[in-house]
Amino acid sequence: MIFYLKPAVMTIFIPTIIIIAAIVLLLLLILWLYDFLLGGEDYFTPQKALDQINKIIADNKCEKSIIYDLGSCRGHFVFSLLDKYPEMRAVGIDNSFVRTSIARLRSNFHKGNAKFLKRDIFDINISAADLVYIYLPQELLARLETKLNTELKPGALVITYRVQFSNWRPEKIIALDTAPLTREKIYLYNAPRERPAVLPWGGVHRKN
Repeated sequence: MIFYLKPAVMTIFIPTIIIIAAIVLLLLLILWLYDFLLGGEDYFTPQKALDQINKIIADNKCEKSIIYDLGSCRGHFVFSLLDKYPEMRAVGIDNSFVRTSIARLRSNFHKGNAKFLKRDIFDINISAADLVYIYLPQELLARLETKLNTELKPGALVITYRVQFSNWRPEKIIALDTAPLTREKIYLYNAPRERPAVLPWGGVHRKN
């Protein structure tokens, strides 16, 4: 049986759908502008860096590890890893509601175990991590170094892209091009076997 809408009903129905669609598009535009203008810089990891990070994961047998992406934005890095290593468990942390919401929505269309939290990276405990990825402003690294030294389990791996810690010596540096002054480097760190003492004024004390 086929039902037909009366012209009077169509006259009301079609404009209503158009209005609802316009409202939805307007809300999406507002959210995008908010994210673009107030959400902070978008730190996007390029494919050439992802290729090297995938090699680090394979070389260190981290295919089934727990990885934390600090500053996960819309989940690009997490999804790229899980597409290659679906047995990994990933936790993305970002302080933007819009970007975290987008990442959560995208997770429905990707394989793997991904969880995205709208949190400040300094307020969440990361002691469960086997691997931590960081591509953030350089000015955050000093505070992050203290946090990682305090919370990470001994032997956990930390990978940074384009930024490096001041006091933490990397186990490996991978240059992504040959330019002499390039910032296109990946830094691999191992969490210390002994946890340093955290000083009251925010630094760390290591035994000589």
